[in-house]
Amino acid sequence: MLAKKRIFSIEANIPNTNVEDIPFESDTSLDDADIILYRPSFGIQFMFSGERYNGLPILSQDSSYRTYSRIRHWKSEIAASINSGKLIVVFLDKPVEYYRYTGERKYSGTGRSRVTTN
Repeated sequence: MLAKKRIFSIEANIPNTNVEDIPFESDTSLDDADIILYRPSFGIQFMFSGERYNGLPILSQDSSYRTYSRIRHWKSEIAASINSGKLIVVFLDKPVEYYRYTGERKYSGTGRSRVTTN
């Protein structure tokens, strides 16, 4: 008899009771998964600052850091899973374009006319 495969779903929303749903915000390791279903997204914490730059929305400072941190985590987990030979299925949606805060600030002008650009 074949062993039951563990299937992890990161934001893929698969309606199956045999699939373990893992939120984007999670620090879960993919080591225990046999099959990984991944839909690149930014989870529910994705918040815009209300500002725009070059016509695109800007993530809030907090969301910028959390989103960058989560993307690094999942990139690392998926790379490790690929290297260990696991099956990974990626579901691609239309790309979402936005700007995020990097912590870099530029200043122009002097005195009262000084302008800060994030």
